[in-house]
Amino acid sequence: MKILFVDDTEDNINLFQLYMKSSEGIECVFETDPEKSVDLINDENFDIIFLDIEMPILDGFQVIEKIKDDKSSIYALTAHISGEVFERIKRHDRIKGIITKPVLKKKIIEVISSEAV
Repeated sequence: MKILFVDDTEDNINLFQLYMKSSEGIECVFETDPEKSVDLINDENFDIIFLDIEMPILDGFQVIEKIKDDKSSIYALTAHISGEVFERIKRHDRIKGIITKPVLKKKIIEVISSEAV
């Protein structure tokens, strides 16, 4: 299984790296630059993409628009639990699920386990 984590906040990326440190059989890629993430997604095959929605330069919705891949399961990472952004995430046909911040390791593992079936 190959997973991409995209978040512009270095502390969040460090947390995801810590969460995934002992995960056997899972290849993880971590990216803080949304523009570089588009290239990664278009050049490589990811089973799961954990994608921050609110980032500078390109937000998560713009990243999704620029990718050619329609096979990866995309999970939105957001601090919004209501409002316009949350509703937009829920309506988006490419976003499989929503993970609210702060992101707990338990939730990441649940998603990975559900996708591994």
